[in-house]
Amino acid sequence: MADTYADLASPDRLASIATHDLFDPDLRRQLDAVAAATAQQVDWPVAAVTVVLDYAQLLAGEYGLSAQSPADLATPVEWSFCARVVLSRDTYAVADAAADPELAAHPAFRVLGIRSYVGVPLVTADGTVVGAHCVADTKARTLPAADLDVLHEGGRQAVRLLEEYRRIPRL
Repeated sequence: MADTYADLASPDRLASIATHDLFDPDLRRQLDAVAAATAQQVDWPVAAVTVVLDYAQLLAGEYGLSAQSPADLATPVEWSFCARVVLSRDTYAVADAAADPELAAHPAFRVLGIRSYVGVPLVTADGTVVGAHCVADTKARTLPAADLDVLHEGGRQAVRLLEEYRRIPRL
């Protein structure tokens, strides 16, 4: 997987991300609300709206992570299951990282304790996958199809908000 992280550095992709005002406090508050609504509807303890750069994953909105400072809002891209969503442009799910030899050594599991994860891509109007809307837990579990629909709807809400906060026209 490490070799494919280079694909996250596409100049067009990063230029598209840069057009959004990701640090606007109103956007942050609204994306936190999207994450909270998703977590509560699907009954998972953690939900997030992420933006995946070439070197880091930014938590643009979160629920259940108790981010206290800007430093809490980013993780190395190598720790990001959301990077796999961006690279595949598709839903990515981990039912039990502890049971998967590849993922058992993954920092999201080993360091952060994330054992299960489901993420859906955030695709902006220009077709760029900027990140993911996801849920995570420290115990093994799966997301039923009806709850996956909730996750997708939260992802659509997150993209609408990101587009509202597009402050620089794309060239």
